[in-house]
Amino acid sequence: IAFWLPQFVPLVAFPALTDPKRRRGAFRLGLLAVAGCGAALVAGTAVLAGPAVSIVAGSRYADLAPWIPAFTALGALFAVGAAWLQWRRFRVPITIAAGVAAGIAFATGLLAKVSDNETVVMPFLLLCGLGTFIYAMRWDSADTARRTTKADIAFWLHVLAALLIVHPVFQLLNLDHASSAGAAIVVLVNYVALSLVALLVDRRALMASALAYVLA
Repeated sequence: IAFWLPQFVPLVAFPALTDPKRRRGAFRLGLLAVAGCGAALVAGTAVLAGPAVSIVAGSRYADLAPWIPAFTALGALFAVGAAWLQWRRFRVPITIAAGVAAGIAFATGLLAKVSDNETVVMPFLLLCGLGTFIYAMRWDSADTARRTTKADIAFWLHVLAALLIVHPVFQLLNLDHASSAGAAIVVLVNYVALSLVALLVDRRALMASALAYVLA
């Protein structure tokens, strides 16, 4: 329960959800917080499972450390269910992206549990990002004029896809061992490629996310 409890922190942190006039904006922030909380917890417990168990439960439960990412991922799965219920009730566009994010966090936690090779995580996240991008394009194609809620749903899915694509791409390039000039050229080439895709689909999320690596 200690590893699932933080999933509920964003909910109690947004009392504006009870105010009909502020509900939609607060719900959007709440979903972002839930998705971010779930992803951070899965990643954190995958890396620091041993210390997490010692702090929360004590050294007597050290044998449970390998299972902690899976427990945390289960919390993310509960967040998926909560997001779906909220979508059925309020139809807020960001809900679908938050549900997808929580589902990916759940799958990543399971992958970290069953695989001893940490190098598979980044390729997996990249594949999830590409899948999310395709899913976002499906919503975009349903409203090419971008006048309905479908376009808003696609926007948030593109934001999620950009985060899942850009970071793994630059991590997999392994630029730490490249010369400064070589690394700069590789980063610039990838930024141009991602920007072209962003301009082609008329969504700027990929361009904005990649810009952080150009300025770094």
